[in-house]
Amino acid sequence: MPPFGPLRAWRCLAVETPERPFLFFARDLDWRWLSFGETVERAGGVAARLSGLAPGARVGFPATAGVSSWLVDLAIRASDRIAVPIGPLPAESERDPELARLGAEAFLALPGFSPSGTLPSVEIPDPFTLSGALPDGEGGFVLEGTAGPRIANAGEIAEAGERFGRAIGRSPARGGRE
Repeated sequence: MPPFGPLRAWRCLAVETPERPFLFFARDLDWRWLSFGETVERAGGVAARLSGLAPGARVGFPATAGVSSWLVDLAIRASDRIAVPIGPLPAESERDPELARLGAEAFLALPGFSPSGTLPSVEIPDPFTLSGALPDGEGGFVLEGTAGPRIANAGEIAEAGERFGRAIGRSPARGGRE
């Protein structure tokens, strides 16, 4: 069984409290939310689109402040692939060199983003229109280290989450903040 990291915690909450509000966002001036169950279903729909990519593949995607990027990140990692978020760049022409520098093997083109000119691309429609079963994987993500990009795996992510929980006064033994 994978370590108890963010993906497993999210899945557990989706099973225990599927209707509980989880992710709040605005579309135009209309505030909305997705429940735990709905986020699993939407991320599962994105994950189904990744079936042509090998497990363990580094998959680049535009990391925006929006809900779509969050759902895509979860779908990539839940399908045992490595998320390679690409932040905003001064010009779109800089995207493919940055993907190459980070070792991406494919690119997910969200609405409003063009496919990669050098990597296999999977065009993802609006994730809010997708649904599917979420795989039970625990992939990692690429982060920028002092020696360059590296992969953070599920165990490392879980350990960082535990350290963060202790730092803010939460631990499995203590429950919430006292």
